[in-house]
Amino acid sequence: MKTVLRKLIFVFTIFAITISCTNMNRNKTVEDVIMSETYYPNDSSLMFWEGIYAGIIPFEGDDNVAALWLINDSTYLLIIAPEDNIDTISMIEGILTFNDDAIVQVPIYDSMLYYSIIDNGLVPIQSDMTPTSPIVKEKYKMHKKGGITETFWKLKELNGEKIKIDELDAVPYLMVSNDSLNIFGNSGCNNFKGFVKIKDRHGIEIEKVATTQMMCPSIEFERNMLNMLNNTNTYSIVSDTLILFDGNTPLGIFVADYLQQE
Repeated sequence: MKTVLRKLIFVFTIFAITISCTNMNRNKTVEDVIMSETYYPNDSSLMFWEGIYAGIIPFEGDDNVAALWLINDSTYLLIIAPEDNIDTISMIEGILTFNDDAIVQVPIYDSMLYYSIIDNGLVPIQSDMTPTSPIVKEKYKMHKKGGITETFWKLKELNGEKIKIDELDAVPYLMVSNDSLNIFGNSGCNNFKGFVKIKDRHGIEIEKVATTQMMCPSIEFERNMLNMLNNTNTYSIVSDTLILFDGNTPLGIFVADYLQQE
């Protein structure tokens, strides 16, 4: 576990690089694209690609939730788990390549995953799938992460104290939707939802937070978490950590969980 944590910390400290993009030749078949000559991703003809991607991977006949780190030293780190049991986590690392149509090639055990970089995400290229097919766009696209939205933020500290999950009725977390900027999550007892406004210079305003009405032994913790949300006016993201502030005072510290598909 310590080795995994060290690798994750290393991956998250890698800074992104900017590269230009070449378009795929649409006259070629999928097989032609996959079998093209390969080269390493530091070639100047490739687009901005380095980063963290999360979503569903169809692998060995089953759907798996996954977080895929593409690193600018031509390596990758994949955290993967069965969709119905995300506690069973496997870590796979290796060398990635790109072919001359900018298709990402990720070797996993005895097979290879092929992805096209489209719309700030990764779309699988397979003989039975195309980047424009609805099932690929809706289910198997790997979405790039790095901002406050569309990430499962699990609460780790509240008002300077570390969270003891076993003393709560549910895992406290929050998510911010990308389209409507709604905020929702769980406060350790009840589910909550509300509205959020993202402002310049990391300003944030959370308002009209409402919860379900279930009574729990951890109701006091819930009050503190909801007060934290109501008092938040700025935020900061450092690698996989989100910090909510009241002015310069940190109120809550959250860590991204990319395997959660909420």
